[in-house]
Amino acid sequence: MKKNLTLIILFISAITLNSCKKDKAKKDGELLTSGKWYYDYVDNLHNVGTSSCFNENDYIEFRTDGTLSITSLGDGTYTLNEDGKTFTLNLDKNLKEQYKNWKGTINLIKENYLRVVLIAVREMNQDYGYEITLYKKRNNPNCYKSK
Repeated sequence: MKKNLTLIILFISAITLNSCKKDKAKKDGELLTSGKWYYDYVDNLHNVGTSSCFNENDYIEFRTDGTLSITSLGDGTYTLNEDGKTFTLNLDKNLKEQYKNWKGTINLIKENYLRVVLIAVREMNQDYGYEITLYKKRNNPNCYKSK
């Protein structure tokens, strides 16, 4: 009887933990699509180079209908995986034609903060991508003024 009770408690715990993970993934998805995310810092993973000075025209916007706009790469669609942390991008209107498909990983997402890694899917066995830190509001408004 004690063994059965232990098994029942373990089963209920597993269901509860799985439910919590799904709730967190849903919340993260809602945060992701909550408006524009403005660039704060970009690390080019292929070349050794970083950027930290952007204006209000530099952003990523994930929309609830599965479309997105990335000002430095183009427009297209995305699919957020069930885990709420990984996604794929297909840029239909791509500024860099040779990099149409991308894989993304959300390293951290909070109410006003998003850190993602975007890696181009290429035939060559070489990664090309960016680690991007974004905020809901521009942190450095005096850096560059838009024209």
